Amino acid sequence: MPDELPANDKSPMPAIAILIALGLCILFGGNQVASKVALTAFPPLLCGVFAFTLSSITLWIYAQVCSIGLQPPSRLIWRSHCISANS
Repeated sequence: MPDELPANDKSPMPAIAILIALGLCILFGGNQVASKVALTAFPPLLCGVFAFTLSSITLWIYAQVCSIGLQPPSRLIWRSHCISANS
């Protein structure tokens, strides 16, 4: 068993990590309630369209802020097409 760290050597969890974890728990927990409420007003496919659109916009904004390219390298595109065609 690895050696235990003394109490004074442990670094505290940053407040931003706690806020992010709390926000994710709220989002995932609220997702179930929001789905049940939305299904009374919208068909399931439209609820899926809403969820996909919101998540795509969020990921695009995150990629723009972090300067991440969303286009896969060209050598992987054809491999991905072949894998999806064979499924």
